Amino acid sequence: MKTRFKPQKISVLILVLLLGAILLGLLVWRLSVNNAKVSVQPTPTPIASSTPTATPVSTATSTPSATPVATATPTPASTATVLPTKVSATVDSFYKAYLAKDSKKLLSDLMTAPQTNSEKEVQSLLWKGADLDGIAGGPTLFVSSVASAIVQKYDITKTELVGSNWKVTVHETVQVAEQISGRDRILEVQASDPFLINRYLNGQSTGKYSGFLD
Repeated sequence: MKTRFKPQKISVLILVLLLGAILLGLLVWRLSVNNAKVSVQPTPTPIASSTPTATPVSTATSTPSATPVATATPTPASTATVLPTKVSATVDSFYKAYLAKDSKKLLSDLMTAPQTNSEKEVQSLLWKGADLDGIAGGPTLFVSSVASAIVQKYDITKTELVGSNWKVTVHETVQVAEQISGRDRILEVQASDPFLINRYLNGQSTGKYSGFLD
């Protein structure tokens, strides 16, 4: 005996099948949309770290560079303006002997020996009051009028190294009889031992002993 479905049951079955198909279609569509979103999602851009990168510190021992030591360069003698101590001492001794009227010290002890006959003659006259032959004459230091000045004071106004001699320019305060006056003289002093005076000049003559004469 065949079973027959009632029309009402068939209709319900069809409706259930349709709903199931619709639900299945919605499920498939939902899955496809989600997959699409995942596939098009942009790759996140990496954010730069604000933490500064540590600079690697060298562990090697740093050897400080040697600081060059400045080597003092001697000042050329020609530009020097300060007299060496021994030259100053010679000049001072000269003027002390002048004030003391010590002819021997002035003309012999503190000065180099005369070289020419003319220089020897003048030295003998100034020192001893006689020429090389022993004949009395002058000018004689502290006796003759042209050689009678006595230096009371001296001031060094200029110094210059010329060759092997110091050229010392001096302003002298001198006394002749009762009169006080000033005059300029130049002493040429050896720049090395024994630091003797080569020439005493009055500025108008190159004679070795011209500074003693007015």
